[in-house]
Amino acid sequence: MSGHVSATLEQEVPGELRRRGNVVWLDKDASYRRFVDDLVARHAQREFPVPVVGFRGSFLELLLRLEPYGSGLDLQPLLLQRAPPAR
Repeated sequence: MSGHVSATLEQEVPGELRRRGNVVWLDKDASYRRFVDDLVARHAQREFPVPVVGFRGSFLELLLRLEPYGSGLDLQPLLLQRAPPAR
């Protein structure tokens, strides 16, 4: 993915999450899988402010990844990307 597209998405996503709370990103062709995986890693290193979870076909794995989020009273922004499993 081009650096300009990544930079624009990285600026737009946190604002959209602040406005809407939880966002589900339907990525039918898995075009943004690498970008989202990078955001997941950057959030783990505290370099991206919003939690990001990628759904890759396993509901159990998704539930385990979502466990740390949503257990409080306040709405916490969360980006959930739905992409088809890798072949």
